[in-house]
Amino acid sequence: MKSAENEGKLTNTGNNVETFWLLNNIAASWLVEGKNQKAMTLLESIVNNYTIPDGIIRYSIIDNLGKVACNLGHYELALDTYEEALISNPEFYKYHIGKARALNGLNEYQESIESYMRAVDIKGLYADQELADCYCSLGDNFYALNEYESAASAYKEAIIITPDDPAVWISLGDSYLAFEKYEDAIEVYSYAGELDPNCAEAYLGIGKIFLILKEYVEANSFYLQAIKIGGLTLDQLKDAKVNIDHLYEEDDARTIPDDENDIQALCQDLIFTMEASLIGVPMSDIS
Repeated sequence: MKSAENEGKLTNTGNNVETFWLLNNIAASWLVEGKNQKAMTLLESIVNNYTIPDGIIRYSIIDNLGKVACNLGHYELALDTYEEALISNPEFYKYHIGKARALNGLNEYQESIESYMRAVDIKGLYADQELADCYCSLGDNFYALNEYESAASAYKEAIIITPDDPAVWISLGDSYLAFEKYEDAIEVYSYAGELDPNCAEAYLGIGKIFLILKEYVEANSFYLQAIKIGGLTLDQLKDAKVNIDHLYEEDDARTIPDDENDIQALCQDLIFTMEASLIGVPMSDIS
């Protein structure tokens, strides 16, 4: 519902562009702050109650409306918003990016890839973070479809633009790992670790590879480093615990140094602590 104050501003200024920019900027700031429902209410009020002049201000308002719909999990609404906008503005690349994000939310990965590729085609050779993000998203979608070589190619394009981002190198390493290019994966994970010595995922990836290669002492060492660094998600810790338990079932695991063989208990403690915090158990009650 539109407030009387905002309605008065728009009426008194003749619905001028400056006022629309003001309101759009307020909504954008709420997006950044995570106040998605407030942003949604304001943007829907603008779109539903006023005639927005064509041009960049309208593009920005519609794009923000689609973004906040995605943030709230309203992917069908976001998709409808972007598809309707693309009818009149088919060359606005941000709409294609937004449509791709909505399709991701609906697990329509192949269609999402097509939208991202259209955005890349329109954006052309102007290399910036937004283009790098497009390539990363393309890689994520290819990975979700088990098309690991295509995923790796997309991540490499992102790396050309942002070579110092360890997260992209990790994604590339994951792709190499998935289609069993283990030496390349180790090299890539190692480089990610050089970029960020506290990148636990780099050590986790190398640990997985050594486990596959049955190099149990090395695998244990890298898993231990990853867990001690911290920052892993609950799912990553659970996956690591499964692999570590498998590792200790092997006879060769008996050669692991005594000062490194407490990794199972350490991993389980972290999982317990994270699960407890998710259900609201006070940390003081965790012993």
